[in-house]
Amino acid sequence: MNEFLQPEEFCVDDIFKGKYLIPVYQRPYRWGEKQVKQLLKDIEDAYSCFLVGETANADDSVLFAGTIFIKLERNVRNEYNVYTVVDGQQRITTITLLMMVVLNKLYLDNSEDDVVGEIRNYLWKKEERKNNKDLPVLTLGNIDHDIMQSLLNELFARRDIVKIAQERLENTTSEIEINLLSNLLTISNYISEISNKWDLLSYIDFIKFNVKVVSIKISTNMVKLFSIFESINSKGKPLDEIDLIKSYIFQHLDQEDYSEYLDKWGELIKLTNDKLNEYLIIFIRGNISYYKTSIYLDNFRTLATGSFMSYYGCTELSEVLKAFINDMLDQVKYYNMLTDYNLLRCNGISEKSVAFFRMNNLAKYSTTNSLYFKLLSLRGSQRIDDKKFDFIVEYAFRFILTYQTISSRESKHAINVFSDIQNEIYNIAKTQSSTNVVDDHLISSIKYIINKRIYDNAISDESLKSSIHNTMTFKKNKNVVKLLLAYLLELNEDNEADYLKINAILSLGDGIHVDHTAPQSPKSSDDGFKYYQDGDFMILKPGQDFTENPNIERIPVEDFLAEYIHRLGNLRLEWANDNIKKSNKLIKLEEFDYLFNCNKHIKDRENSLIDKIIKSGFLISTDNYDFSPSDIKAKRRIEVTSDNTDNLSLKDYYPIGYSLFGTYFPLSYFSYRQFVIELFDELYELEKDRLVELANEHFHPTSSDRAYISNEKSDIRVPYVLGNAVYIETNLSSDYSIYFAFRVLDEMGLERSDLSITLEEK
Repeated sequence: MNEFLQPEEFCVDDIFKGKYLIPVYQRPYRWGEKQVKQLLKDIEDAYSCFLVGETANADDSVLFAGTIFIKLERNVRNEYNVYTVVDGQQRITTITLLMMVVLNKLYLDNSEDDVVGEIRNYLWKKEERKNNKDLPVLTLGNIDHDIMQSLLNELFARRDIVKIAQERLENTTSEIEINLLSNLLTISNYISEISNKWDLLSYIDFIKFNVKVVSIKISTNMVKLFSIFESINSKGKPLDEIDLIKSYIFQHLDQEDYSEYLDKWGELIKLTNDKLNEYLIIFIRGNISYYKTSIYLDNFRTLATGSFMSYYGCTELSEVLKAFINDMLDQVKYYNMLTDYNLLRCNGISEKSVAFFRMNNLAKYSTTNSLYFKLLSLRGSQRIDDKKFDFIVEYAFRFILTYQTISSRESKHAINVFSDIQNEIYNIAKTQSSTNVVDDHLISSIKYIINKRIYDNAISDESLKSSIHNTMTFKKNKNVVKLLLAYLLELNEDNEADYLKINAILSLGDGIHVDHTAPQSPKSSDDGFKYYQDGDFMILKPGQDFTENPNIERIPVEDFLAEYIHRLGNLRLEWANDNIKKSNKLIKLEEFDYLFNCNKHIKDRENSLIDKIIKSGFLISTDNYDFSPSDIKAKRRIEVTSDNTDNLSLKDYYPIGYSLFGTYFPLSYFSYRQFVIELFDELYELEKDRLVELANEHFHPTSSDRAYISNEKSDIRVPYVLGNAVYIETNLSSDYSIYFAFRVLDEMGLERSDLSITLEEK
C-alpha cells in the first residue's frame, strides 16, 4: 500500500498551499449546521487550551480535524499543486467558508494587518504576482459550484458576502444553496462572537498552525482509486448506498470509459438535484424489478449480473453498466416530471393527470412513483395513449387513497398491489428494446388487481363513511384533508371535477391552508360559543350540544378537540393572507353566512361532505367498481401447514399467500421463490438478529453441506439478500421451499403452527 498511499500531516496553512477540485461525480457539499458547529466548538476548545499556556498539555491545544484523501493532478509553475479531492470535501469546504467569513470580517473592519493578504493568498492563487479571481483555492464540482464561485467572486470584489448570503437565502428554493448559505451565516455569527471575546487575529493565527488534518495523497489509476475510496470509507462512517453503487460501477468499467461516464454520473447528480439514490430505486422498480425495500449494494450486484443483462441484452458487465447509466440519463426527465408540474404540462399531460400527480405528492405517496415513472416513459415512447395513461394514473391514486389512508390498511399490503401491477407491465416491457404497447388487456389486469384487493378487504361505501370520519382529521391526515376539500370545492352537481381549478388551489401551497370553522379556543366572554378553554380543560356552557349529559361541564382539551373540533366537518380551506386572496380571482373558497358554533353544525356538514365524497366515486368501493366475485376463477385452494405436506403433490399448486401469526400476506408474484423471498423479508423484520446468527453459522437444514442461509454470497446458488449481510437460497423446489420455511421457524424458536401457506391449483 505504501507505493500509492502517502500520509502527511497538514496544518491549515499547508492545506491552502494547494488548489483543490471536487470532481463532478461527487455529491454536493452536505455538512449541516450540526457538523459545522461541532467543528467550530472543537476549534474553540483547543484555542482555550492554547490560551492557558504552559499549564496545559501542549497536545490539547492541537486539533486533529480528520483525514482527507487527495490525488495529485498537476504542479503549476512549481508554485502550487492541484489536487482532486477523493474524500474530505466536507472539511475542506467548511474550512474554506471559515476563511472567507474571516476575510469578509477583516474587510468590514478595514483591517490593514498582514493577515488580510495571507488569507487572500489562501483563497486565490496568484498569476503574475497578483491574486487571480479565476484561480480560487477550491472549485466545487456539482450543483453547489455556482453558488460557491459567486460568493468567492463577490468577496474578491470586497463586497459583504454575509449580507449577500442573507439576501440570497430569501430568494432561493435550492436545498443545496440554502445549506451552503446557512452554514456561511452560522460561521459568521460565530466569528462575530469570537471577535468580541478574543483577539480575532490571534485566533486566526492559531487556526493556521494548530488545526491539522492527515492528508493522504493517492497515486494510482481510477479503477484502484474507487476501490480505495470504498475501502477507506467502510472503515469509518459508512457511505450512502448510492456512493457504494457508484464505486462498484466504476470498478467494473474500462479505464478509457471513465471520463465519459464520470461526467454522465455527475450530470445525473445535477439533474436529480442530489436525489440520485431515490431516482435509482424508482428507475429499477419501474423498469426491471420491483424491490419492496431500498436497493443496497448487494441487491445491485445481483441485478447487474442477472436481470440487467437480460433487460439490456448484454453479456459483458461493463457494457451492462454503461447501458444502465445511459438509460438512466435518457429517462431522468421522467423522474423530474413526477414533481415538476410545468414540465408535465409542457409534455402534453392533461390537467386531470397533473392534478393527480399533485395530489399524490401532497399526500406523500412514494409507492406510486415507480408506476407513474414507467407510465411517463411508455407515453414518451408512444406505447400508451393519453386515455389509458390518464386512467391508470387516476385509478392508482384512488386506490392508494382509499385503501392505505382512508381505510387504514397497512402500506406493505398496498406495496404488494403495486408490485403486481409492475409485474404486469414487465410482461409487455421485458427488455429495453421492447416495443409492445399498453392494450386493453393490461388495463383490465390492472383493474382486476386493484378491485380484487378492494373486494378481499370488503371496502364498501358504508365502511368508507365510517373510515372517513375516523381518519380525515386535522391531526391525522391534514394534507389529505386539504386535497379532499379542494376536490369537493370544485365538484359540480354532476360530480364532475374542474381539475384546472383544483390545480390552481393546490399550486398555492401554504398560500391556502386547512383551518377550523368553529375555533379551537374561543374567549370565555364570547356568547356565540358554548365552550372555552381553561387550562387543560374545555369548559362547556349551559345550552351546549356536544354531550347529552348535562352534568358534564368540562372535558380534557385534547379529547374535546379530537372528538369535535378537528373533525372533517369543522375543517375548511382558508387564505393565508388577503394579498394572496386578492391576486387569485380564479379561486373562490367556501364561506359560511351563519355562525358555525355547535356540534350540530359540525355533524351536519361532515355528513354532507362524506356523502358528497362517496357519491362522487372518488374512492373505490365494492359499490362502485366493475367487479364481482364471479370474476375470480374457481380453482381449488388449500391451506398447507407442517402437518399436511406429506400427502400433497406441491408441484401441482402454486403459492398465492401465507399467514404468519394470524396475519395474511398475499404474494406479489405466485411462485415458490417469491414465497421464500417475501416470508423471509417478514421474518427479517421480526427476528433480524437470529437470522444473522444463522447466516454466520452457514445454516444447512438438510443432511447435505449445502447452505441455505449464509453470510457469504458464494455459498448460495441463487441468493436473495436480506439487509446487507444475510443471503438466503431461492433456487428450491416446491417441497424444499416449504420444508425450508418450517425448519427456520424451528431454529428461530417459533411454533410451526404460526405459519400456514395458501396454495391454489394450477
